[in-house]
Amino acid sequence: MASSSSLSNPLFGVQITEKLSKSNHALWKAQVLPTIRGARLEGYINGKTVTPPSEIEGKDSAGKATQIPNPEYDEWFARDQQVLGFIFTSVGKDILAQIAGSSTSFQAWSSVEICSPPRQGHVP
Repeated sequence: MASSSSLSNPLFGVQITEKLSKSNHALWKAQVLPTIRGARLEGYINGKTVTPPSEIEGKDSAGKATQIPNPEYDEWFARDQQVLGFIFTSVGKDILAQIAGSSTSFQAWSSVEICSPPRQGHVP
């Protein structure tokens, strides 16, 4: 398993030409979603990539059971923050102000989806 220090970012350098505003959700999503899917990171925004526990049971030097940092959580967190950063850089200032408090990509994506207006002519 790759450590977070050697974790490459498949979203690094991807340019989104249509930053999300209050009036262009469909255009923005048409650019962002295939990029996230292509990087195989969609599970972070739709909740299917489950957050592993931050600590797991291990043993200290005396052999006593203790809680230790979970390397799987570290990798999950690093990937999630890459996706979160990508979302943040793909939105306009007005939307960023609404989602800046999100600590995970799932939270940011959910906020964007909730805040976006329904498409005109779309009947639920």
